[in-house]
Amino acid sequence: MAGKGTRYSEEQIIRILKEVETGTTVAEVCRKHGVSEQTVYRWRNKYGGLETSELQRLREMGAEAWLVGHSPADPPLLPMFY
Repeated sequence: MAGKGTRYSEEQIIRILKEVETGTTVAEVCRKHGVSEQTVYRWRNKYGGLETSELQRLREMGAEAWLVGHSPADPPLLPMFY
């Protein structure tokens, strides 16, 4: 059974994690944003320590890395970063 997808963009997730880093308890952040503690911890494992500028750089690097291995005739499918 597939999940319903994401409700928050990666930028929003990073902002939510910053709230926890600045001293707000995980429980308070969960109540405020309507997510479970497990979700916050999962996000922390995936995005912990990232800034939004670094996220943008990773997206660009992923696009460039994909383009290196494909010819211009290939369809422009960019994996996992979008």
